[in-house]
Amino acid sequence: MKHDGICLFLISIILFFVLESCDNQDKKRIETENEVILVPTGEILKLPIDNNTTLDCMAMFYFRDRETGKEYLTYLNSYKNEIQFYDLKLQKLESKVTCALEGPNGVGKVSGFKVISRDSIFLTLGYSIVLIDSKGQIINKFSYKETKNGNLPIPYFSTSRVYWPLVVKSKILYIPQELSFDLAYMPDDAIWPSPNSKVCLIVNMINKKNEYLPMKHPLANEVGLNTVHFSREFDGNYFIYSFFDDPNVYVTKDHTHVEEYYAPSIYFDKIIHLKYKSMPSFEKYNIDHITRSSYHNIIYDTKRKVYYRFVKLPDKYEKGDDMMRLVKYPQNFSIIVLNKDFQVIGETKLPPETYEFKNFFVAEKGLYLSINHIDNPNLDINALQFELIKIEYNEN
Repeated sequence: MKHDGICLFLISIILFFVLESCDNQDKKRIETENEVILVPTGEILKLPIDNNTTLDCMAMFYFRDRETGKEYLTYLNSYKNEIQFYDLKLQKLESKVTCALEGPNGVGKVSGFKVISRDSIFLTLGYSIVLIDSKGQIINKFSYKETKNGNLPIPYFSTSRVYWPLVVKSKILYIPQELSFDLAYMPDDAIWPSPNSKVCLIVNMINKKNEYLPMKHPLANEVGLNTVHFSREFDGNYFIYSFFDDPNVYVTKDHTHVEEYYAPSIYFDKIIHLKYKSMPSFEKYNIDHITRSSYHNIIYDTKRKVYYRFVKLPDKYEKGDDMMRLVKYPQNFSIIVLNKDFQVIGETKLPPETYEFKNFFVAEKGLYLSINHIDNPNLDINALQFELIKIEYNEN
């Protein structure tokens, strides 16, 4: 009888913590959902494209011309190695900058860019960055193939699908760096990243010297492949890092003093780390990514003073499904909204098979999401299409 009493006591304690945990989770969910939500407006921005422009874009960024005040979507058209300027008000292509592959102004294949002004455009080319003008003529070149300490940096492209645009501040280029892998830390063929991996390399535009900043990769001690990825935003004061395998966001001004803010999704409890002891098969790696949750891009909304953090939610995969289609076009995702103090004030799950959630930008009106998902019946292969997503605040 005494033994039964102890068992009942232990069971009651376990039930208490389980129920308490569920209650806390419900409270967290209610508080988060009740403060703000994201609402599709039905307002569509449609930018017609020509036959030589691809919908499959790695880099697109909002740009506001300080001289004219006009808003543009700048778009990398890899078919023609050109950067296109779409006027958002007139909803049409206004101009383009063609980047020469060869010759005196040749830069090779462009895979990323950053527009500072119409006559100041940075092209990211792996281990070099080239500054060109509106005619595609080279103004300057910067290389970072090796640091002053003899370390080998990670090649970088300023893209939006993984959102980490190049930051240019006070004649310094801030270049994101994924995890580096050091053979000294890879015993028995295990996939071990270097514990000294830094997240940012800088290049001085005056003397062209480069060096790593002190901030280390927070997941450097994890074993796995997905831990290398992150998104980075700069809001004018702070650099904000969103690591795909980490619920926290990391905020810094100088990459020396770093603040950590807990910004989890309400739709799953924790990230399942892919801790491969050896290189997985191509099929296993992709299926693991399809069926798991992960955090993704983060972008700042200057006018509303909030941050949007994208979350990839699990998709179903069954034998015979088009694996690469699901990898390229995830169906389920949500967006976390953080306020100016990096506190979570809401999270909204968007309709599946509607948005291409890696194609987005923020303009004066708010957040725009591409509706050219391959399974969206409103897909138009002849236009870039975006729907305006607005924030609604709970009046309670």
